[in-house]
Amino acid sequence: NTYVNHWVNRIASEILSEVILEAKSFGLEVLYADTDSIFVRYDDRDVLERFIKTVRNRFKIPLKVEYDFSKVCFVNRLTDYKPAIKRYFGITKSGDIVIKGLMAVRRNIPLIIRIAQKEMIEDLLKGRDVSRTYEKYKSMIVNGELSIDDLSFIVELNKDWKDYRGNDSVSKIARNLRLSRGDVLRLFYKSGKAFLIEDYRGYYDARKYLDLLDKAYKEIFGNLILRSKK
Repeated sequence: NTYVNHWVNRIASEILSEVILEAKSFGLEVLYADTDSIFVRYDDRDVLERFIKTVRNRFKIPLKVEYDFSKVCFVNRLTDYKPAIKRYFGITKSGDIVIKGLMAVRRNIPLIIRIAQKEMIEDLLKGRDVSRTYEKYKSMIVNGELSIDDLSFIVELNKDWKDYRGNDSVSKIARNLRLSRGDVLRLFYKSGKAFLIEDYRGYYDARKYLDLLDKAYKEIFGNLILRSKK
């Protein structure tokens, strides 16, 4: 029901706005907020806990600390470099790497690119030389050192084959095989297009994978906003 959805979203937005004001009243620095999340910088844990208790009591919502970051980076869109919703990465005080919304955690991105971006993110957060990691994976792509698993990525169909009417690779495969919504394709890139992994004959589109590696790098560093706990 569109009318109900509208009011649910409106109420959620109003509550979030009030929570942001409440956070500021406690002297917390609000770094980012959207939908059901708020990121704040705190110096005194007791102040943070009092803020959480106040929000719980006032709004009757189960507010909790999901991640306690020592460093967190909010990523902007590559198209216009404006803040992207729910796309960030960071390292917690216990040393865990958290990645949300980036290529590194998306199944429709080739495995080698996901691994490369995750390693570059870890380098950045831990103060290591990111360029060495980038060059390592660039060399692997150029020199043909990738396995079938490295090349592959997953696409899950979101409609039945009759509804795929485009000329892109996924649409053609769906129609040719008469696949259904929910079917999963394992693909790789060759000659600028996606092919079923069963069609792999030892050749892949190195240029395409290099472009994806560049995109993964730029997704991290494109107008990056870095926040660290002092």
